[in-house]
Amino acid sequence: HAATSASYDQVSILFSHVEGFHDFSMELDPQDLVNFLNQMFSQFDRICDDNQKVHHGDDGFFFSVDTIGDGYMACAGLPEDNPVHAHAIARCALSMVMLGRQGYFPHPKNPDHTLDIRIGIHSGSCVAGVIGQRKFAFDIWGDAVNTASRMESSGKAGYVQCSDVTHALICEDFECATDGAKLVKGKGWMNTYYVLRQYNPRKHYTV
Repeated sequence: HAATSASYDQVSILFSHVEGFHDFSMELDPQDLVNFLNQMFSQFDRICDDNQKVHHGDDGFFFSVDTIGDGYMACAGLPEDNPVHAHAIARCALSMVMLGRQGYFPHPKNPDHTLDIRIGIHSGSCVAGVIGQRKFAFDIWGDAVNTASRMESSGKAGYVQCSDVTHALICEDFECATDGAKLVKGKGWMNTYYVLRQYNPRKHYTV
């Protein structure tokens, strides 16, 4: 099997993380941990699927890419172009953190304690492809992917942090609060924002 790849000029990428997951995971037996992650990732998949169907039907504008531990990565704008990729990713990110705030992810051993989701998003270009010989895997690479990951790791629990690039694409339709310039590992100083809400949640961004 030869590796296949394609370049995408305009995509938006999301990374999520469960705040305090390392300590939390050490308290659980393996089956409880797997059940928790399965429930959470199933909810995230549903959010991505619902967002795609509302705006574009089944045209493949949204793609859930990978999970690593408690991390979830998704991308809007591939495999088909999507001019509103940043809006799509922002809507999904807000829905995901809201589930955490509303208590949808309780601690299996302590139901009164709910776990917050931290999300970072960024927009740019990437390369996507299928690699592997025995087990095929679809993945994405590029500076935009790395920057989205940094937006997650430098953000706050219960919030969606975005780069200034994504902010410029969504600021007319989403309320955002500046977090000023911060030193982001591997990126230097960056202006970042927290996405707070969509001004008109009923608005559909058609192409």
